[in-house]
Amino acid sequence: MSLVLSVLLLATIAIIVFFEVIIQKTMIQDVLSDQIPLIILGRYAFIILMILMTISILFKFGTKHDKSRAFISIGSVLLPC
Repeated sequence: MSLVLSVLLLATIAIIVFFEVIIQKTMIQDVLSDQIPLIILGRYAFIILMILMTISILFKFGTKHDKSRAFISIGSVLLPC
């Protein structure tokens, strides 16, 4: 389970850095303006999605009581709230 979470963390960081480089290059070339709300919202939505996926992995593989639990359950979605 820790290997899956480590790979998820590395993939998240790599994707965030990759898209930041692309965004910065397009801003330097004046293709994009400085403030684009859709890109900013997409960045935060991606981070929230990765947090929910991490919590879902912990709920799915971290408990010993019930192994037939769905990957995305009510507890994994409502836990961050």
